[in-house]
Amino acid sequence: MKRLLHQGILRSTLLVLGALIAFGCAKSADDLYKDGLVELEKGNIEIARQRLEAALEQDPDLMSAYRHLARIYGLQNETDKLIQTLERWVEKQPFESTPRRQLAALYLQKSRFEEALKIYEDLAASAVNEQEKEAYQKWVGMLQRAQERQVEIKQLEAQLGQEPDNPGLNRELGALYFRVGQNFVVTGQKEPGKQLLQRSHTLLEQAKNLLETQIAEEREVASARIELASVYFELGQHALLPADAEQAIGLFEKAIAYRPDQPKYYFVLSQLHGNRKEYPQAIAAVKKAIRLDPETALYYEALSRYSLKAEDQKECEAALRQADQVSPNSGNYLFNLAVLYEKWGRDRSDTMQLLEKALEKEPENAQYRFSLAGFLGQEKRYKESLAELREVLRVGAGTRWESLAQQMIEKTETLMQSESE
Repeated sequence: MKRLLHQGILRSTLLVLGALIAFGCAKSADDLYKDGLVELEKGNIEIARQRLEAALEQDPDLMSAYRHLARIYGLQNETDKLIQTLERWVEKQPFESTPRRQLAALYLQKSRFEEALKIYEDLAASAVNEQEKEAYQKWVGMLQRAQERQVEIKQLEAQLGQEPDNPGLNRELGALYFRVGQNFVVTGQKEPGKQLLQRSHTLLEQAKNLLETQIAEEREVASARIELASVYFELGQHALLPADAEQAIGLFEKAIAYRPDQPKYYFVLSQLHGNRKEYPQAIAAVKKAIRLDPETALYYEALSRYSLKAEDQKECEAALRQADQVSPNSGNYLFNLAVLYEKWGRDRSDTMQLLEKALEKEPENAQYRFSLAGFLGQEKRYKESLAELREVLRVGAGTRWESLAQQMIEKTETLMQSESE
């Protein structure tokens, strides 16, 4: 009996000693963190992850561990864990911009626009300089528009769930996804943008297949052709993103074949030909847009640009004058023609007359006045030139035109004085 009692006491003592030894040998959060960094340096990602997770479990305020653990989750494509880690990091350090920017990008990938918007609003409010603030505010504006579109997207997705074979819903939803995805790509968020664009392309292809079947079966052919033209136009814009101009041209031509009364189709087609230096085709396409819509200055401006490249001065000038006629409040087209007159070696008085007419439309335009002052100076009409330059000082205050005008005033006054001596 005494022997059994002695063995029990010995076993208990050994267990207590083992526990004490184990407790004494347990690694601290700092030691685990350091071990994790060593393993990370060696490339042992999984072991590093275990050490860093254990370190944070012991000490949730070990801020540097969040940064390295976030990096590991990113490498392992564990997006949910990465979001959770960044959220904990932001909770601990709410004014640290790095985790907030990373978290906003991940929210965008998950289409959590409202949460991303809140972060960018906070970043804009706490920006340290104007340039940074402006960049964040651009994101705020883009996300506000995306948020508005998301409401519409959710409604259309719900309708599409009820009517999956509705070509109109597929087309409309595909176009919406394209607009949002394109905004993301343009502003640098390529991954979430790509996902939205893929969804857009899938929906548009589905709409195309449904509409082609409808036309083949001769069901509501007229409306189906109009809808199919819009689908091809949207798909053409998709082709522009990877800069596949040849494919885009083919798709826009199909859009025109189904709906030849849309001026914007011809205009976009003209831009593609112009970018490829196919100026005769560009001119032919934009002229068709003009015939359908003779009141849009943008089309005439494009025609002037293509004609200039094709070295057709007469067509170029005529197009700019037409653009001016349909733009009663803009002197820009006359100013552009004045620049070309100077380049073409036309009479200086004709060039100055164009600038004066441009100023009649926009009397507060500093650039027009500065150009006119320069020509007046070349004609040695110094007093008139100085009068225009002083007007530039007034209307161009705070811009580069103010400093340029001041420099020219000094030169003109010096020239006047030297010629009078």
